[in-house]
Amino acid sequence: MKGFNSALAITAAGLLAMTSSAEPLPRSSKCKSPLVQDKPLVNSIHLKDLVQCAQDLEDIAYATTARNRVHGSEGHKNTVKYFKETLESLGDYYKIELQEYTTEVTLASFKALSIDGVDFATESFEFGNNGTWTDVPLVNVANLGCNPEDVPDSVAGNVALIARGECTFVQKITNAGAKGAVAAIIYNNAEAGVASGTLGGVNDLIPLGGLTRADGLALAARIEAGETVTSSGDYWAYVTLGTSHNVIATSKYGDPNNVLFLGAHSDSVDKGPGINDNGSGSCGLLTVAKALSKWRTNSQVKFAWWTAEEEGLLGAEHFVETSTAQDLAKIRLYLNFDMIASPNYYLGIYDGDGSRFNLSGPPGSDVAEKLFEDWFAARNLTTFGAEFNGRSDYGPFLEAGVPCSGLDTGADGVKTEEEKVIYGGIAGEPYDQNYHDAGDNVSNLALFPFEVNAKAIAHAVATYGKSWKGFPERLPSNSTAPARRHVHSRNSGAPKKHSCVYTLDGIVGDAVSLIKYLNLDGFHLVGASLGGLIAWQVAARLLNLTRSLALILASPVGRQQNADDGLPPLTPEGQWLIGEAFSVPADLDDDEAWIKSYMSMDLTLAIRPPTEAERAESTRESKVTYRRERKSDTMWTRHNHSDTSGPRWPHKSLKQISCPTVVIHAAKDQIFPMKHAEALGDDIEAAIFVLENCGHELPHRVRQQVADAILENVKRGDTKALKTRD
Repeated sequence: MKGFNSALAITAAGLLAMTSSAEPLPRSSKCKSPLVQDKPLVNSIHLKDLVQCAQDLEDIAYATTARNRVHGSEGHKNTVKYFKETLESLGDYYKIELQEYTTEVTLASFKALSIDGVDFATESFEFGNNGTWTDVPLVNVANLGCNPEDVPDSVAGNVALIARGECTFVQKITNAGAKGAVAAIIYNNAEAGVASGTLGGVNDLIPLGGLTRADGLALAARIEAGETVTSSGDYWAYVTLGTSHNVIATSKYGDPNNVLFLGAHSDSVDKGPGINDNGSGSCGLLTVAKALSKWRTNSQVKFAWWTAEEEGLLGAEHFVETSTAQDLAKIRLYLNFDMIASPNYYLGIYDGDGSRFNLSGPPGSDVAEKLFEDWFAARNLTTFGAEFNGRSDYGPFLEAGVPCSGLDTGADGVKTEEEKVIYGGIAGEPYDQNYHDAGDNVSNLALFPFEVNAKAIAHAVATYGKSWKGFPERLPSNSTAPARRHVHSRNSGAPKKHSCVYTLDGIVGDAVSLIKYLNLDGFHLVGASLGGLIAWQVAARLLNLTRSLALILASPVGRQQNADDGLPPLTPEGQWLIGEAFSVPADLDDDEAWIKSYMSMDLTLAIRPPTEAERAESTRESKVTYRRERKSDTMWTRHNHSDTSGPRWPHKSLKQISCPTVVIHAAKDQIFPMKHAEALGDDIEAAIFVLENCGHELPHRVRQQVADAILENVKRGDTKALKTRD
């Protein structure tokens, strides 16, 4: 899952070129290629080609430090390159497009959970928030936690223990958080491993971890019996904006007003290379696309390898949202292939007619389902209807009224006894025991369904590439209006301007996540003002990695003070200065107003009127800082700066910090009086460096002094680290 070293950038080694068993037929016009035929196309799909493609994708993932193919990562960018170059090697048969897409993505994550000092198997949740807690009691949540009244008041300040089922993860932890829970643990509702999943997008909810059903029930029983059960958890994820591409290949031949569209997502989660999910579907499509290039078709055939499916179907959604209604109306059928080689498989066909799950698709979805059913039945293979719930890349097409179908072999669902009798395998276990895990590599693939499903894809391409006979026409009533909204929870995909408050815990958690992601041997930490509050909390969480700590104009409590702290409160002048310094423009897109706000933040805190030179320097720095933060969309943390409160004074955490520390403070600080610096120095046993004739600012006249004090402290930290190693 982790597999990181100290390198600051993820790079890929080389890519293995995919080779074809035969050269494409030369073609200067479509007439030189024969019209596609079903049996020859199906028979040209070979297992060795499918496995070679899967191996290539694994090699691409393992050539990177992260060993995955997450949207925006080096592994996924090289996956896109692989598909593009393989398709280009076929000559001019396809027009190949790369559609860029940027969204928030989890590049790395970590999870650990212990109960009463004993480690338990756990999982993090996609888009779960960072959180660390120690020796906090677990509290049972009644029923399934789907209603506010299920959550007892006693959960306040504790960790909620909740059973999976009935409602979304988001609903459960929203209810628990509203009652004051500091975190939640959800245990599975079936013997299907550790509970995990996605929260659908960036959120402000409490941290969340997963447990197995057996562990959760055992803990719930102990709590019910009156026993105090304490938990310690550490969950983090490194979420950032990532950019990658959809790869779209459109045949240059065939009727563009009657399009057969096939898709599979090309990205993985952060925990592994994603070879079944969804290298299998991706390779199935690529192998068929290569075989089709030797034939002509009457219908235009379009293939897509979608990005950001694991972030919420976002690549496919972006394609649909940026397509015109007229272009969508030309798609007669969209076919989706997601996880077609699960190790504990069943053979599933999307339930387009609604006969099994009572969720049907637009007219034609049922016809495509019947096409697949008949093909498998002719080979004496039993199939089951797969729930047609839109939880893969066909979801956005369903919303647009496009007929859809597809195949799958199961993900985290549980294999039944009936399915075991038919297909073998292990009843009561997930269809893919390595779903969203590091073990999802080539050895995780079941080769029989991999091959048979790829051949079924070829059959559909041959059938509808040749003729739409018996397939319903696209009508205005089902070509532009949404058929029904799919149920997969996801975010919008647009880079977000964070209108919610960026809490101090969130900032600290993100900083810890980034440091863990970089897998550094050690680091030196510097924080000023609010950054000082962040820095000492990061150091307290990463005691063994922090080599030195410099706290500038900082406080142990920030603005959240209590009478029993014994610290002087902010003066009326300080309160006023905060209001002045952290003003936000009424028009958030007004660049000049933002720059003036940045200057106000810099100059308002000075203890004397700035000179012309200082004002000019502030103007220059404000412009540079604003442009950098605007480009990275990080001025929103500045927007919320004054809303961010500090913690209660945690003497215990501060006293644990043993690295060389210097507290640099201003004698005339209007925000945090000197006693705040002295309190930090006492708890951490830090040296205190006083800046005379200076307020809550860092004017140029003192910056060299500050730099010298920091560097001297860094030297002490490096000397101590060297002695410790020796």
